[in-house]
Amino acid sequence: MPLDALIGIRYYGGRPMLLRTTHPVPDETAYLNGLVEAGLWWGETGERDPAVDIRRLSDIRDGSSLDDWRHFQEFLKPHGWRHLAGLLFWGDDGDFLGELTLHRTASQGDFSDEELTLLRRLHPHIGASVARLVKLDRRQSGRTALEKVLRCLPLRVVIVNWHGKVEFMNRAAIEALHIWRVGVSAARSFTPEARPCLPDEIAQACASLRSRYEGAVRDDAFRHYASKERVLHPVLQGGLAEVSILSADFRQAIHPSFLIEIRLLEVLSDDAAITIDDLAKLTPSERAVARRAGEGASNSEIAVEMCVSVNTVRTHLRSAFGKLGIDRRAKLVGIRELLA
Repeated sequence: MPLDALIGIRYYGGRPMLLRTTHPVPDETAYLNGLVEAGLWWGETGERDPAVDIRRLSDIRDGSSLDDWRHFQEFLKPHGWRHLAGLLFWGDDGDFLGELTLHRTASQGDFSDEELTLLRRLHPHIGASVARLVKLDRRQSGRTALEKVLRCLPLRVVIVNWHGKVEFMNRAAIEALHIWRVGVSAARSFTPEARPCLPDEIAQACASLRSRYEGAVRDDAFRHYASKERVLHPVLQGGLAEVSILSADFRQAIHPSFLIEIRLLEVLSDDAAITIDDLAKLTPSERAVARRAGEGASNSEIAVEMCVSVNTVRTHLRSAFGKLGIDRRAKLVGIRELLA
């Protein structure tokens, strides 16, 4: 079946479709952007009809009307296309997921009824792949969004896979691990980009939990299974790590992962010990006042910016101090980014 193919998956970024083509073109971006500008050849995404899985251009437009059709004039004709057939894919909720469009030149001829029958037999197999791709993307987009949030939180979080490889650590965890390994003073020489290795005692806790978990699986003894282990720092007072097993979802993974939360209760300064729970107690006004105070603005400047009285600013600051457990303005400097 001679043809060139173009696959389009519905996309929520800068353009409505994520597109790839087998047609050799010097500038693929311009080629695909031209297709987006010309619009869908078979209809609009708003025209939901999941019952329609295969379409052929000659069934919806006759040759005499092509010259008046924007898609033909702006996209098909400049690239030498005359005949089309498309496999359309729909989600369980009726949403349009994407299409696989097959292009032919006039000399190659139209798609026959027999060829459409073959495409209809092929449709459920490609459709299953498209649906799985969309499902995987939804999971990945959720994970990506979660990682973006975790990176800027003051929580010190590390995720390790079943085989001991670090999959994720946020900035706060990187700083804490440097302190764990070399102490507060020496840790200041490391940049956030310098990702530290997992300390041996924490890695051993992961291995111990893994061994106990595998034993529980083998003996069907999950009632008596402990899924957490606490690791105390061998030298630093107040340094500890809590290692937990994140059970696998059988639909997504076979093996569990390890979640490591690092706490340096007495090692870091008071401002670094402020938790996300403390920040959540602030009202929007208290947060805004505390952020500007941490940036160096005076009470008078904050009052003018927020169109409130100086006494109101003082009241917001006193309340914020109480909720954050701090006693002076200087300690807002270290957490001003968290207040944004």
